[in-house]
Amino acid sequence: MESMNSTIAWMTDPLIALYQRLAALAPNLVGCPGAALSWLRDGQTRRGLVRRLLARLGVDRLAESSGLAALPAMGFERPLSALVGTRCLCSSCWPSPFPPPMPWG
Repeated sequence: MESMNSTIAWMTDPLIALYQRLAALAPNLVGCPGAALSWLRDGQTRRGLVRRLLARLGVDRLAESSGLAALPAMGFERPLSALVGTRCLCSSCWPSPFPPPMPWG
Protein backbone atom coordinates (compact mmCIF):
# COMPACT_ATOMS: atom_id res chain seq x y z
CA MET A 1 0.00 0.00 0.00
CA GLU A 2 2.87 2.34 0.79
CA SER A 3 4.39 1.79 -2.63
CA MET A 4 1.05 2.59 -4.27
CA ASN A 5 0.79 5.88 -2.35
CA SER A 6 4.35 6.83 -3.24
CA THR A 7 3.68 5.98 -6.91
CA ILE A 8 0.54 8.13 -6.94
CA ALA A 9 2.43 10.98 -5.25
CA TRP A 10 5.28 10.57 -7.74
CA MET A 11 2.78 10.91 -10.61
CA THR A 12 0.63 13.70 -9.21
CA ASP A 13 3.22 16.03 -7.61
CA PRO A 14 4.48 17.40 -10.97
CA LEU A 15 0.90 17.93 -12.12
CA ILE A 16 0.06 19.79 -8.94
CA ALA A 17 3.19 21.93 -9.33
CA LEU A 18 2.24 22.68 -12.95
CA TYR A 19 -1.28 23.64 -11.91
CA GLN A 20 0.08 25.96 -9.21
CA ARG A 21 2.42 27.65 -11.67
CA LEU A 22 -0.40 28.14 -14.19
CA ALA A 23 -2.67 29.47 -11.45
CA ALA A 24 0.02 31.97 -10.50
CA LEU A 25 0.45 32.99 -14.15
CA ALA A 26 -3.26 33.34 -14.96
CA PRO A 27 -3.71 36.93 -13.65
CA ASN A 28 -0.82 38.06 -15.84
CA LEU A 29 -2.34 36.38 -18.90
CA VAL A 30 -5.66 38.07 -18.22
CA GLY A 31 -4.15 41.50 -17.60
CA CYS A 32 -1.68 41.55 -20.49
CA PRO A 33 -4.18 42.14 -23.34
CA GLY A 34 -5.88 44.83 -21.30
CA ALA A 35 -2.58 46.59 -20.71
CA ALA A 36 -1.65 46.34 -24.39
CA LEU A 37 -4.97 47.84 -25.46
CA SER A 38 -4.57 50.59 -22.90
CA TRP A 39 -1.07 51.44 -24.19
CA LEU A 40 -2.34 51.45 -27.77
CA ARG A 41 -5.23 53.77 -26.91
CA ASP A 42 -2.93 56.07 -24.93
CA GLY A 43 -0.46 56.21 -27.79
CA GLN A 44 -3.15 57.07 -30.30
CA THR A 45 -4.47 59.77 -27.97
CA ARG A 46 -1.01 61.29 -27.51
CA ARG A 47 -0.37 61.18 -31.26
CA GLY A 48 -3.62 63.04 -31.90
CA LEU A 49 -2.82 65.62 -29.23
CA VAL A 50 0.66 66.22 -30.64
CA ARG A 51 -0.71 66.59 -34.17
CA ARG A 52 -3.33 69.12 -33.07
CA LEU A 53 -0.77 71.00 -31.00
CA LEU A 54 1.66 71.20 -33.93
CA ALA A 55 -1.10 72.37 -36.26
CA ARG A 56 -2.20 74.99 -33.74
CA LEU A 57 1.40 76.20 -33.23
CA GLY A 58 1.69 76.79 -36.97
CA VAL A 59 4.23 74.13 -37.89
CA ASP A 60 2.55 73.75 -41.28
CA ARG A 61 2.97 77.43 -42.09
CA LEU A 62 6.56 77.30 -40.84
CA ALA A 63 7.24 74.31 -43.09
CA GLU A 64 5.83 76.13 -46.11
CA SER A 65 7.85 79.26 -45.40
CA SER A 66 11.08 77.35 -44.78
CA GLY A 67 11.02 75.45 -48.05
CA LEU A 68 9.33 72.24 -47.06
CA ALA A 69 6.50 73.11 -49.40
CA ALA A 70 8.13 70.68 -51.81
CA LEU A 71 6.70 67.80 -49.78
CA PRO A 72 3.85 67.18 -52.27
CA ALA A 73 6.40 66.87 -55.05
CA MET A 74 8.11 64.11 -53.04
CA GLY A 75 4.85 62.18 -52.65
CA PHE A 76 3.58 63.58 -49.36
CA GLU A 77 0.00 64.78 -49.67
CA ARG A 78 -0.64 65.65 -46.03
CA PRO A 79 0.63 68.63 -44.06
CA LEU A 80 3.72 68.26 -41.88
CA SER A 81 1.73 68.14 -38.65
CA ALA A 82 -0.22 65.13 -39.94
CA LEU A 83 2.98 63.25 -40.74
CA VAL A 84 4.04 63.11 -37.09
CA GLY A 85 3.65 59.62 -35.65
CA THR A 86 2.98 57.81 -38.90
CA ARG A 87 4.72 54.57 -39.75
CA CYS A 88 4.88 55.13 -43.48
CA LEU A 89 5.07 58.66 -44.77
CA CYS A 90 4.52 58.17 -48.49
CA SER A 91 1.09 58.92 -49.90
CA SER A 92 0.72 55.53 -51.56
CA CYS A 93 0.99 53.69 -48.23
CA TRP A 94 -0.88 56.16 -46.04
CA PRO A 95 -4.42 54.71 -46.33
CA SER A 96 -3.10 51.20 -45.68
CA PRO A 97 -2.87 50.06 -42.04
CA PHE A 98 0.09 47.85 -42.89
CA PRO A 99 3.71 49.02 -43.10
CA PRO A 100 5.34 48.99 -46.53
CA PRO A 101 7.28 45.88 -47.60
CA MET A 102 10.97 45.86 -46.87
CA PRO A 103 13.17 46.44 -49.95
CA TRP A 104 15.15 43.24 -49.31
CA GLY A 105 12.20 40.93 -48.78
